[in-house]
Amino acid sequence: MTSEPFVARLRHAALTRPDDTAFTFLTFGDDDAPAEAPISYGDLDARARSVAAALPAGERVLLLYPPGLDYIVALLGCFYAGAVAVPTYPPFNATSIDTVRRIADDSRPAVVLADGLFAGGDSLAPSARWLCVDDLDTAATFEPRPADVDTVGLLQYTSGSTRHPRGVVLSHKNLAANSDAIRAAFALSADDRAVIWLPPYHDMGLIGGVLQPLQWGFPCVLMSPLDFLRRPLRWLEAVTRHRATVTGAPDFAYSLCAARAGDDALAGTDSGVRGLDLSELRLAFLGAEPIRPATLAAFSDAFGPAGFRPSSFYPCYGLAESTLLVSGAAAGSGARVTRYDPASLDGGIASPADDGRPLVSCGVPAPGSEVVIVDPLTGQPQPSRHVGEIWVRGASVAEGYFEAPGSETFAGRLDEGAPFLRTGDLGFLDDRELVVTGRRDDVIIQRGRNIYPQDLEGTAERAHPQLRIGCVAAFPGSAQDDGPVIVAEVSRGAVDPPLAEMAAAIRGAIAESHGVRLATVALAPPGAVPKTSSGKVRRRQCRALLADGALSPLLLDSADGGPAPVGDSYAATELARRCPGADIDRDRSLVAHGLDSLGATELANAIEADLGVRVSTEELLGGITPAELDRLLDERRDTGDAAEPPLRRQPRTWSSV
Repeated sequence: MTSEPFVARLRHAALTRPDDTAFTFLTFGDDDAPAEAPISYGDLDARARSVAAALPAGERVLLLYPPGLDYIVALLGCFYAGAVAVPTYPPFNATSIDTVRRIADDSRPAVVLADGLFAGGDSLAPSARWLCVDDLDTAATFEPRPADVDTVGLLQYTSGSTRHPRGVVLSHKNLAANSDAIRAAFALSADDRAVIWLPPYHDMGLIGGVLQPLQWGFPCVLMSPLDFLRRPLRWLEAVTRHRATVTGAPDFAYSLCAARAGDDALAGTDSGVRGLDLSELRLAFLGAEPIRPATLAAFSDAFGPAGFRPSSFYPCYGLAESTLLVSGAAAGSGARVTRYDPASLDGGIASPADDGRPLVSCGVPAPGSEVVIVDPLTGQPQPSRHVGEIWVRGASVAEGYFEAPGSETFAGRLDEGAPFLRTGDLGFLDDRELVVTGRRDDVIIQRGRNIYPQDLEGTAERAHPQLRIGCVAAFPGSAQDDGPVIVAEVSRGAVDPPLAEMAAAIRGAIAESHGVRLATVALAPPGAVPKTSSGKVRRRQCRALLADGALSPLLLDSADGGPAPVGDSYAATELARRCPGADIDRDRSLVAHGLDSLGATELANAIEADLGVRVSTEELLGGITPAELDRLLDERRDTGDAAEPPLRRQPRTWSSV
């Protein structure tokens, strides 16, 4: 049985406990002290009714507000009026203006509810009537219309990380069903207290940060994503100050906090962390992007002294097309990390391996959701641990995209029942738990091997201390046989950053951790890597900007230069031929220079042909350096451990190359 619509919930709270605080919004002054703006259930109800009185029922209403209480009032005013809310963010640069204009053109709103700062920017929606909440009659006696669960409540536009934003049509029934699923999965109650900084325009911030607290009657403290990004530890300070039991964010936010822990949180006190107390936090959800085990470990290490318990981590998986939540861990159980053989994740059967790729389970399907794994090429369902596309069915799945009834995304068929949502994400089920491996559209295919960009990005951003966390994009090179490309932002405030050293560090880390030789490393200034308003890297747009010359990198380190001979070292010279553009260091491993399995095979063949010495690819990829390889070759020639003399090629005089 689904819960009551949000209108009924708010009306009930306004009548039974009008003075209780529903939301508190934090702002920060020059002294970094937070100013609190609370709103009670009674005031929220009154203000929402004043907005509803000015709106036409059944029409689409574009919400153009920065994060804050006015945004929540406008959203609930749409629900009260029976209008269709179209949340979006106010434009702040040319890219965001273009995104908002596309949303306005697609949704064709009858009304735009806008902050006073943006009212009058009618070029974004010239045919709409523009209203400002501040100008509406707060004494309006409008009575909310009872919500029909089958009517559309909002158009939730996708973040646009993989394509242009599309309006997901969500009914009040979808919203209520997913709200029930989240409550059951998170074990929420009226005794909880939440702190959320996520953008309120997209699924995680909108459903999880605004509607969920409202539906289940617990207070929520909100803050702007920009205030979080300016100083990430404000988030944890708010959790401490308000004794939050629930919070959440994408992986990059936890990583940022862990990286900043030494800046101004650690002060050598008895607790180890100045002023922070995370001991009441029972659930810290992670979603919206790949969850990295290294992030979980770094955050736990940094904030364990402040009372954070790793069991509070709640990995989950969801997407706008399924309202929000699809699957999640058991509340209080923490994250389950398993290592799998990377080769087995290439469309095969995921096989655990002690030294394999660590993946985080996203838990079991949420109540009311059915999850199956399907071979994207054959359309056949796959058994346990077989990698394929994730398909979802249930009451939370949206009706489709706005005015796109023929979308294949919502038309996955396996039986005579309701169709499945084809998520486009890859993963597998292991003992009913969903493990997400990546997005099908973003997978980099090189020499028949599937490479997940998020793995490369996570390694690259940790390769040098002057690279920005969460600001790295990985994507394929321009030709099929080229290696991947990395675009990484240099940290803000970095003075005379050693760009060549940073690029070499990225190349070495990627080669050593993944056995991949990069085609290009582009180091960019802060803010250059394009992102959605919810913080996801736009890999496709980044690739287009780099190709068009619009990215303006600080350094473009390409591997397309010719081979560079290195003194009288046979190993170093041959390595340079197979890793063009690499800065050869005779005391650094071949793998760290970018030598991959194909290059190792070619090098082994060249050694045998040139010198009559056999060396295995395992030896070449096992951490040996050029200096060590030269000594090994000398030893094997001296001891006669050689192949038959080469027949077709003559040894070169390497000192004269």
